[in-house]
Amino acid sequence: MVSVQGPRYKYIFNSEAEDEFYDLLVDPLEARNLIRQPSAIKDELGAWLRRKHEALRADKRPGDLAPQQIDE
Repeated sequence: MVSVQGPRYKYIFNSEAEDEFYDLLVDPLEARNLIRQPSAIKDELGAWLRRKHEALRADKRPGDLAPQQIDE
C-alpha cells in the first residue's frame, strides 16, 4: 500500500483491495471514499502511485518517479 496526500486530496493505492480517494477539504475524517467518482486529479494521482508502486517493488527509482508537485 502506498499513498499520496496534499492539502486537499488523499489517494491510497492498495494492491489487494479497492483504492481510496478523499477530498480532505469536504471530508477531513475520510468518511466518503470518492474512488468511483470521475476526477482528473484522482486519475493522475492513481497513475503516478501505480508507477511508484511498481518501481518500489522492483527496487528501481527512476528520476521520473521523484516526488512532484501536482496542482489541485
